[in-house]
Amino acid sequence: VGIDGLVYAVDMSNDALLPLDPATGERKTYMWPGGKAFGEPVPPVKGPHSIEMAANGDMWVTLALSGEMSKFDIRTKEFTTVSGHPTRARAGYPHTLRLDQEGTVWWTDAALGVYSLDPETLEVKEYKLPSADQVRGQGASGESRGIVPYGLDIAPDGKVWYTKLNGQRVGRIDPKAADGSPEQVVEWKPPVHGPRRLHVAADGLVWVPGFASGDFASFNPDTEEWKVYDLPKGVNSLPYALNIHPQTGEIWITGTGTDSMVRFNPKTEVFTEYLMPTRVTYTREIEFD
Repeated sequence: VGIDGLVYAVDMSNDALLPLDPATGERKTYMWPGGKAFGEPVPPVKGPHSIEMAANGDMWVTLALSGEMSKFDIRTKEFTTVSGHPTRARAGYPHTLRLDQEGTVWWTDAALGVYSLDPETLEVKEYKLPSADQVRGQGASGESRGIVPYGLDIAPDGKVWYTKLNGQRVGRIDPKAADGSPEQVVEWKPPVHGPRRLHVAADGLVWVPGFASGDFASFNPDTEEWKVYDLPKGVNSLPYALNIHPQTGEIWITGTGTDSMVRFNPKTEVFTEYLMPTRVTYTREIEFD
C-alpha cells in the first residue's frame, strides 16, 4: 500500500508492476526494462515476486527469476535494478523482503540465504546461515535437502527474523553483532511444520505459521518458549502467511487451503473465520493500510 494511496502489486508472469487506485478502480502497468512484453506467450525474464514500500515511498521488489533486486520510484516511474548477490552478476531466487527501521532492505533468497542492501550505496551483504547441527532447542532433526530460506520480518528492536521452509528452522540475525560472532545468527527448530511467512509483534513475540501442520505458534526469544495453536480447519488450512494488526495486536492468518482469512485474538485465544468471496484464492501475504 503506497503513500500515494495506490495499491501496488507485482505480476510475476508478465514482468510487470500494477498499481491499482482503490477509489476509482483504475489500473496502470509498468514493465521492467529487460523483461518480456506484457501478455507475450513466452516465459517471464525478471519474475517480480514480492514488493514492499520504503519510508520515502519507493517500492522495492525481489526479482526471483533474474536473481536481482529492484526499486521503483513512484515519483519518476523509473526502475533501478541491481544483482541480489554481493559478488555475482545474479543471485539464486530472491524471495520475501522487508525494510528495517533504518531503511535497509532485507530479503531471503530461497536458493541461498539472507541478504541486505543499503538503499543509498546499493551495496549487498550476505549473511552465513547456521548448519543443521547448530540449531538451538528441540534438536537438529527435520532439515531436508534444499532448506529454502523463506519468510522474513523485522522485530521492534531491529533484529531480523527469518524461516527456512524445508529446513524446519526459525532464525534471527543481529545486524549490530560482529560478523562471524556466535550471536550474529541464531536458529531454532519450531514445533510447527513448514514455516513460511512469520511476523514479529510489538511485544517481541515471534508468530510463525505451520503451512504443513495446519497450526501456528508464538515464540518468546527471551525464554525460548513456544506455544502452538491449532487452526479451526486443521491441516486443510495451509496457513501460508500471517501478520499482526498494528493497533489491536490481533493475528491475521491466511486460510490458504480453505478460501478464508482467520483472525486470532491472542488475549482471549478466540478465532474468527472470514470466508473469501471466490474459490481457490490461495492467499500468500497480508498487508495493513
